[in-house]
Amino acid sequence: MVKGAPEEVLRNSTRWLRSRGEAELDRAARRQILSANDRMAGEGMRVLGLACKMVASDAEASWDTLTWIGLVGLIDPIRPGVREAIAVCREAGIRPVMITGDQGLTALAVGRELGLLRDGRVRVLEAGELARLDANALRGVVREVDVFARVAPAQKYEIVRALQAGGEVVAMTGDGVNDGPALKAADIGVAMGQRGTEMARELADVVIMDDDFRSIIAAVENGRTLRANLQKALRFLLATNLAEVFVTFAATLVARAQPLSALHLLWINLVSDVVPALALGMEPVEPGTMRRPPPVPGGALLSRADLMTTTFDAAVMAAATLGAFGLTWRRSGDAVRASTVAFSTISTGQLLYALACRSDQRSGLSGLRDNPALLAGIGGMLALQGATVVVPPLRALLTTTPLGLADLAVIGVGAVAPLTLREALKRTRRDESHQGGARG
Repeated sequence: MVKGAPEEVLRNSTRWLRSRGEAELDRAARRQILSANDRMAGEGMRVLGLACKMVASDAEASWDTLTWIGLVGLIDPIRPGVREAIAVCREAGIRPVMITGDQGLTALAVGRELGLLRDGRVRVLEAGELARLDANALRGVVREVDVFARVAPAQKYEIVRALQAGGEVVAMTGDGVNDGPALKAADIGVAMGQRGTEMARELADVVIMDDDFRSIIAAVENGRTLRANLQKALRFLLATNLAEVFVTFAATLVARAQPLSALHLLWINLVSDVVPALALGMEPVEPGTMRRPPPVPGGALLSRADLMTTTFDAAVMAAATLGAFGLTWRRSGDAVRASTVAFSTISTGQLLYALACRSDQRSGLSGLRDNPALLAGIGGMLALQGATVVVPPLRALLTTTPLGLADLAVIGVGAVAPLTLREALKRTRRDESHQGGARG
């Protein structure tokens, strides 16, 4: 008994089994069988050809002069949500490619059902054509092909290598022993946890325990969120520390009293900055995360634009602190009071600035309840900062003094300035983007 690819089994068959018995397999019958195969494959079926041959029990079997029995069509339903997940991939700048052992017509039908369309069509390449390509030609072809059909295990490895040679970052999914080389070669090998073989799970970098393609998309979204949150925390720490440098440097240049003492700086860095930075790392997924292009492999965590924005915000914080310091000193003539106001202004301003760092596009004041850790952290640190001018032991330690209503007003204006300006700039950028989109 023989089963296999219909065209291969048919090629080795000389007779076929009909209702009236065996008959010679002539050219018209072959066309009829191949037409039925194409029709079934066009409906997305995996088609097998069946044949048989009578041999003596002690004879060596040969794969020719078979008697054709018929075709069997198998339907492997597409799992719910896969088509939608593939659409999300495209929005996220991820190109899904299907590699299958099925014949081209079956692969084409499944590819259409999955939504693997570019310019309204699915580009399919069969293994026979693939084998005739050299390395350079294959590197160019893999960029255009959506579905590889009739692929042998060794060719999966070649496809992965060709994509990588073209500068692509490749994630390869698989569940069998034959997928092992491709899983190992891929930048990210993804094995199936339920139906995957032990070898596939050992070679893979990631194992999907529920065998659901949507879990891969969720993992990408979580990875992007983790990277974005790391950028937020880094921008916050860089801006706040740079602001302290600017304040100290500017005061040194004018040879006046230092607005911030060493203990003030130590307090800000060890107490005020740490909690908001950690809480920014717990931000939930931002809307539109999977509609942005993926980061450039090996690229810097903060772009030049990020660094320029961070430097600008640090300068605003420093200017607000120095302004509060100078205004209070001029008004009261008390260096300790002026230093206390400057210390409270920069510390409070940095805590509020953490809200602006929640997103570089949408308002940091929206959806505040989504990150209760940040709200609790900022609230707790503000209370602790207030204690530095109220609680006598802390006042003695940090050389601060009680403040009046006028001082608190100066601190409020200076502390809110960095957050307000950043939010205004984000809103202006959003408005410009919307106007540009409307014109387009």
